[in-house]
Amino acid sequence: MTRVRRLGTTAMIVLMALASTPMIGAAPAYAADAEILSPADGAVVKSSGAVAVSAKTDWYQISMALYVEGPSLSRQKIASGGANETISGSFDPGDAPNGTFTVSLFGEVTHKTYATSTFVLSRPPEAPSGVQAQLKNPSTILVRWAKGAEPDLQSYEIASVKAGRSGSVSADSACSGSSCQTSMTLPAGMAGQKVDVSVRAFRSDGTGGTVASQRSAAAYVTVPAPKPSPSPSPKPSKKPGQSGGSALHGEFLHRERPP
Repeated sequence: MTRVRRLGTTAMIVLMALASTPMIGAAPAYAADAEILSPADGAVVKSSGAVAVSAKTDWYQISMALYVEGPSLSRQKIASGGANETISGSFDPGDAPNGTFTVSLFGEVTHKTYATSTFVLSRPPEAPSGVQAQLKNPSTILVRWAKGAEPDLQSYEIASVKAGRSGSVSADSACSGSSCQTSMTLPAGMAGQKVDVSVRAFRSDGTGGTVASQRSAAAYVTVPAPKPSPSPSPKPSKKPGQSGGSALHGEFLHRERPP
């Protein structure tokens, strides 16, 4: 009877030990679900250049790949890896418009998407270059600059600190091909002064608003000073004791006498 009890106790100990030992082929206790690590879901990316993209695969995901797609941009493979790994790469949006992009962790064998996240690209445009100012007439400046490469440019702001003027013009109306131009009317009192002009670009921010560039380098034009009025001609001097009227009258009378 005592031996039977001992055997039963030993069997219980063995069963408990087996229950606490992971079985071959079972998921490791530390394995995490597949997830996108960066960019974080809902992140807003405002910096220029490449965007870091990474994801964590699960223990059973043998052949995985990271993909990115977005506005006017077809699906791009960024990186690939195996099971229980952190796979990472970089995505260069180039001249893609601002907007919402989707990152996907995709199984190359199963053809199944295991995780997704989105981020918003909201980069400012580059500051306009090649700004030139030319006096069209004493009260108007003609401003020219190079059109930016961003496909979602919406408008430009033209400003002058000296003249205290600023105004906006749409990219569609101001630009043709690779160049843009518009006119700025000067206020009164600018004659004889050196006037600055700078340009700032606006594009979509990817969420329904706009985002502005830095101001361009300033271009300058000098408004000519008005020409001075001509001084009046000096009057002829009079001889002493003789008025101009009597001299002319005497001459006139002399001409009227017969020979």
